[in-house]
Amino acid sequence: MKRTLIAACGLLLACSSDEPAPDTADPPDAGTDTATTDTGLDTTTEPDTGDPVDTSDTSDTGDPPTDPEPRGPCSLETRLGAIVVESGAQFSFVQAEVADGVIPATILEPIGEAGDCRLLRRNNPFCNPPCQPGFTCDFDGQCIDFPEPQDIGTVTVNGLLAEVSMEPVEGSNTYFATGLPHPPFDEGAKITATTTAGFAGALSLVGRGGAPLELKTQTWSIVAGQDLVLEWSAGAADAGTEIGARLVIDQHGNSPVALLCTFADTGSGAVPAALIDQLLGAGVSGFPNGTLRRQTLDSVDTGAGCVELLVSLPREPEDVAVAGHTPCQKTDDCPAGQTCNVPLETCE
Repeated sequence: MKRTLIAACGLLLACSSDEPAPDTADPPDAGTDTATTDTGLDTTTEPDTGDPVDTSDTSDTGDPPTDPEPRGPCSLETRLGAIVVESGAQFSFVQAEVADGVIPATILEPIGEAGDCRLLRRNNPFCNPPCQPGFTCDFDGQCIDFPEPQDIGTVTVNGLLAEVSMEPVEGSNTYFATGLPHPPFDEGAKITATTTAGFAGALSLVGRGGAPLELKTQTWSIVAGQDLVLEWSAGAADAGTEIGARLVIDQHGNSPVALLCTFADTGSGAVPAALIDQLLGAGVSGFPNGTLRRQTLDSVDTGAGCVELLVSLPREPEDVAVAGHTPCQKTDDCPAGQTCNVPLETCE
């Protein structure tokens, strides 16, 4: 059945992964984000407007225009991977991974939109018989080669407080650099990431260094019929940064839903009550989690697919509380009279 799909940032990356992996016999996605790096429902990612990535002002090699600004994320249908510069709460790193295809289960379905936010649902493809190791199932019920990380040459990131030049980790075609100053960039720094000729050709992407992010809303209270208002330390008006928010409250659903928002970096944003109600209606299980990140996102179409640069300062609230839901790992965690459904990590 033909599906309507959305453009969003899933890092891989970054998007970063606290999402359960799709239930398949496929090998794990080595590129799933620590930052970005959730794709699935990560991704290390934040939706864009759903419009195709505008590459009209770029050359075939991905060279940015004069005095470029970040061009936004890839569409999920074309996203091959990302270069990520992350300044976390405790340490900073740079990582990169670009595959030779898109994992079908990371192409998420939009099911709701209001204000600056969208709901995205993961649908796991089904193949009968199941795919063998080294293959994955697509939405046509066919087994296809599982996308593998590729050598993209030397990855160089300029504009940081320390020089970063990375070669692929032997045997994995992934890239990683640690031991950076923390934070790794000055506020307002112009950051460029380039690659030499490799699988994706010579690429050039741009980003901006943001100020350290302070969450002023440390408890995210998810209540039916109420907006979720988030507050943070505002960025400089000319910084070019935005705020990405991600919220997941159904960790063990068959088709889990993530709430993704992109706010102007003004110090506050609101998730409309209508989307909160729809999110609650999609299911609640396990330990809810959320992330707010100050970020810039650039992307380029390589011909084979789309590659991103995410410059990110993520922070997590102290608590994400869903009214009427108590997560648990054992019955002692539950209120009197309830027991713990251990597979769903939910008191009942």
